[in-house]
Amino acid sequence: MGWEGKDELLASGIISIPINLPWTPFNCGIKASNLIRKEPRAIIKQRKVDLAEEKASPTQDILSHMEQMEIAKSKAPGELLNWDDIQKMKYSWNVACEVLRLAPPLQGAFREVINNFIANSTHRSAEYFPEPKKFDPTRLEGDGPAPYTFVPFEGGPMMCPGKEYARLEILVFMHNLLKRFR
Repeated sequence: MGWEGKDELLASGIISIPINLPWTPFNCGIKASNLIRKEPRAIIKQRKVDLAEEKASPTQDILSHMEQMEIAKSKAPGELLNWDDIQKMKYSWNVACEVLRLAPPLQGAFREVINNFIANSTHRSAEYFPEPKKFDPTRLEGDGPAPYTFVPFEGGPMMCPGKEYARLEILVFMHNLLKRFR
């Protein structure tokens, strides 16, 4: 996608002191975020042109493929999402999980270890995820990856207690974003 290295600059900018001088991590983070935003803008612009010229089918891309439009059509004006609607968003959750796999919001947790070990990111391991740099939400369908190979919310007794809340928040946000996207 052309974001190699920029996501790390953005992440270091987020956790830096907010001083916007040319040599600071904060400034590098701002520049990286601007570069990262350019690619989706170009894709959206091209998509609009293709749809206007009827070069593309409205069901050709991920925005159109998600369950969100079916759910939106089943709702009365102003009616809010309910738990059943959230449960129907399986593909949307796979998309969110694939984003979390490729670009985790947190690159690790800070804990004291009991035994020495070698740290390795399983999220980008070809052993567990064939073609690990490829964006493929279908890889999370069915049984999904092997246990403890995909852990954006940690696992076992240390699992994030807010995992289901985060899932709910992400899916509601995606629904509203896609429903209102023009």
